[in-house]
Amino acid sequence: MPQSTSNLFAYVRKISDFRPDVTAIVLFGLKVEGDDPVYLEIRFRDYKELQIEGDHLMLGLEDALESAEFEYGILSSDWRAMSEAEIQRIPIHCRWSARLASCPLRVAFCRSQSPRVLVKSDANDRSSRIKMVGKPVQYPVENNMKVRKALLTDAESVSKLLGQLGYQASPKLIRDKLEALEFSARDTVLLAQDGKNIIGVISLHVLELFHQPGRLGRITSLVIEDDFRGQGVGAMLVSAADAFFTEQLCVRAEVTSSDHRIQAYTFYQRQGYAVDERRFVKRYDSSGA
Repeated sequence: MPQSTSNLFAYVRKISDFRPDVTAIVLFGLKVEGDDPVYLEIRFRDYKELQIEGDHLMLGLEDALESAEFEYGILSSDWRAMSEAEIQRIPIHCRWSARLASCPLRVAFCRSQSPRVLVKSDANDRSSRIKMVGKPVQYPVENNMKVRKALLTDAESVSKLLGQLGYQASPKLIRDKLEALEFSARDTVLLAQDGKNIIGVISLHVLELFHQPGRLGRITSLVIEDDFRGQGVGAMLVSAADAFFTEQLCVRAEVTSSDHRIQAYTFYQRQGYAVDERRFVKRYDSSGA
């Protein structure tokens, strides 16, 4: 493997159980002031056609290489240096993502008028969490149900699910949101699937804590199909959220829930969340009027 480069490429040797569409991997090295370099892993469905499956930030080259070998069978000898022409060929938004991955800026919208914040803390120290970075997220599978990442083609199913909680989110809006989050290393939308049916959705966001070490994981939505509530689907999705947040070095997670949703309170507390504080919400007029 080239030792003097920070931009590497390799073809996948084996099909991943969790990301079966991935056929090639690019690693972009990012210099971090006063620390070791980190690497942005960009996964390709088709490298020649630049069809991207997604990306992920790794803490270091060793983590990135271990993950690639474990998940895709890529050996050290499979990696090669990328030429400048190859680097420039990568879509511009990915190259900017590589440069800005250490300092993302996100906007979060609070939905309820009087939400409570439930917080779940991670008691593990940072060194133990670092060892988990770069390992593939093992999303739960139980009986005929499984958890997977949402695709653009799932927009209509997700829209119907959100409608069960009163959210007027059209399939077009959901597709636009999924498209906007597709290449974000700190956002993901996961689905619970029973056979061919989508029976639950959870959306997750990670943000950097400014006043203390570590990151904060946030569940921004969680909806379960009416007929499947109380059957462990929500717990599966929260377990998947725990895996994603741990992978992203979160030291705690939070979720908001309206005061009138008493069952939601009980559910989140069973998943290890506790009422922590009240959130103050300010809304802006987005109509352009």
